[in-house]
Amino acid sequence: MDRDGEEKSASRAIEEEWDHAHSLARLVPEYEDAYLAFLEPDRTGRLAEAVRSVLPERMADLVLADEAWSALAKRLSQHEAAGADPETVVRRAAGQGLQDARSIAKVLHHRIGHPLPHNRDGRGLPAWITTAPDTTQNFLWNTDATQPAMTSQQDTSKERPTATSDAGAEAGAGSSTPVDEGERALVVEITRHAWTWWTKQNASQSWATRYMTGRGLADAEWGTAPASWTGLTDHLQSLGYTPDQLVTAGVATRTRNGKVIDKFRNRIVFPYRDQAGAVVGVTGRINPAQATEGDGRAPKYLNTPETAAYRKGELLYGLAPDAVARLTAGARLVLVEGPTDHAAFHLAATRLAQQTGIEIVPVAACGTGITQQHLQALRKATGRDLTDLIVALDPDTAGRTAAARVWQALTPHEAAHAQALDLPADPAQITLEAPDALASALREPVPLAWFAMEPNLASIRSIDHSERQTMLLRALVDHLYDRVELAQWQALVEHVARNVGNSSVVSTHVPLGAAAVRRVMTDHLAERFLAGAHADTGSDIDLTAQATDTTGTERPQVVTNQYVRAWLVRHANLIASRLDTLVQHALTEPELWMENLTAPPLPGAAHDARKAAMRQVLAYRDRYQITDAGNPLGPDAQEGERGNAYALAARALKAITATGHTELRPEARSVPQPLERVPVLLADARADAERMRRGADERARRDHADREHECVTSPAW
Repeated sequence: MDRDGEEKSASRAIEEEWDHAHSLARLVPEYEDAYLAFLEPDRTGRLAEAVRSVLPERMADLVLADEAWSALAKRLSQHEAAGADPETVVRRAAGQGLQDARSIAKVLHHRIGHPLPHNRDGRGLPAWITTAPDTTQNFLWNTDATQPAMTSQQDTSKERPTATSDAGAEAGAGSSTPVDEGERALVVEITRHAWTWWTKQNASQSWATRYMTGRGLADAEWGTAPASWTGLTDHLQSLGYTPDQLVTAGVATRTRNGKVIDKFRNRIVFPYRDQAGAVVGVTGRINPAQATEGDGRAPKYLNTPETAAYRKGELLYGLAPDAVARLTAGARLVLVEGPTDHAAFHLAATRLAQQTGIEIVPVAACGTGITQQHLQALRKATGRDLTDLIVALDPDTAGRTAAARVWQALTPHEAAHAQALDLPADPAQITLEAPDALASALREPVPLAWFAMEPNLASIRSIDHSERQTMLLRALVDHLYDRVELAQWQALVEHVARNVGNSSVVSTHVPLGAAAVRRVMTDHLAERFLAGAHADTGSDIDLTAQATDTTGTERPQVVTNQYVRAWLVRHANLIASRLDTLVQHALTEPELWMENLTAPPLPGAAHDARKAAMRQVLAYRDRYQITDAGNPLGPDAQEGERGNAYALAARALKAITATGHTELRPEARSVPQPLERVPVLLADARADAERMRRGADERARRDHADREHECVTSPAW
């Protein structure tokens, strides 16, 4: 591997790549981009408001529309990180007048400059690198905020329905159709009489008792609708209700010839209660014996039709007054599929609380998928967001697909934290047959995203083409990107790698292994992350909005993402470590450009000042990859971020350059004494060897290109 000749040795290439991977040329851009784009979700928007609070409206519009605004925002962010108030910084820079400026943003950027170095950060980073978050947080940020500021957690009270009465709170919630209170009261009254009649039929319907007892649900709340055609309608008409009223209430239906018959026949019925506790509808489970008879067209579950009191897209099964009280007290919400699952969890709740210490309240969205009205009702009932939601659906494809719809309907923050019970069978069956397994699953729920994406992983596992697997894995990252938090990605990638990369599919090609799955996902995740960092971080911010008057108010607390903050602190430590290495290397292996520097003084203040100046110069050379052995800072840089860094490095270089050698491009150098020429000769030899290697590489590339060109243009025989 380590050989001499025209071609570069493999070990040499590895060393160079390793060195570049740890250089400031890579570390600093990653650090700065992540700082500005991800540490605080609306940093650019907040800085824009600072500009609007100082400048006249028209002038502020010009600044925010200028191509230099992103650079100005970064400069303001650096000053804020160093402890300054952005409004004060802008006010001071604008105080010198801006009327004749063709680009106000560029003028402000130039006047503001870099923040002054301070001793609060012991890393010794140059002023053109933003102050590390752990230094800033002590005097600026809200250190108690452990979660990122989330736009999804804005007050949603405007979207929540307004109840027309306590009894009808859930009936007309979110509906565009006004509720007739008189009709609603009639529906609730008829449904109450129907429910009382159904519960009295349990004793005479042995099949229903056997079914509920066999499922361990005998103590649940249920009734029975006999197989007779008009048993309920005859009873209700005897109470004085008309056939039309029974149809309106949803307990009866009309045949083709106009006769009124029972809506629910040969079914076990479960009650829907509103948050006032009134029964407003039912869902009926068919007699298992009837499910296998006839043409099989009878639905397994039948719900009360839409009425003035029952709207299935808004009402949740199990969200009764006692459930709301327990949720308000801190119980965890468990979303299940249907009434039997709800009954199983409801009956097992006390035992589960004793086993796990977790109190649960089950609810179900029967007869429809989860809706935004359902989610709003749950948020209103719990008095909080749904980050602690647990989903307990069947582990089959249909159940996981339904879980995916729930995950998609949640806010991004809720979706990132919601969990699921990954059970081997129907939750109601597990509750009866393996209660310890249910308790174990409740103790260690999995992220909802993991449970919901299993059908996607099964599809990826079934493919034996690595190229197609790669495409689907990248699509999976794209789908999850906005709903998985930074700290959760590592575990998620490992989960996918275990499930996809270790599959035993019989293949005619080479599918991806676990390591390849990790590489594909992490590489694409890095692409998304960096693409977001380099994009316009203010694209979702209304920069033309009117600024609010903040005169006389305290500076708002800046809430930051704790995971990004931790990443930035680690990255700042890497940058500082790199600078320490560069300084140590300069002391042990001086380069040609260092021959005109002053000799290191004895330990003390002068020694520390020289070392700090050396860090400035070496940081600039490493950041912008200056390799010229004779010119310490390379070509002059007059504009932009590099120009500012160049000015600081040039000032530091001048401070440690011996008298008579202050020029950055010396025409001639004094001849060192014989013993002093040793490092110079070594440096010259290294420079000559490097030039020879580069020439050999260039010749090899040209020869290779010529051979490929000949292969393409030569006729095929």
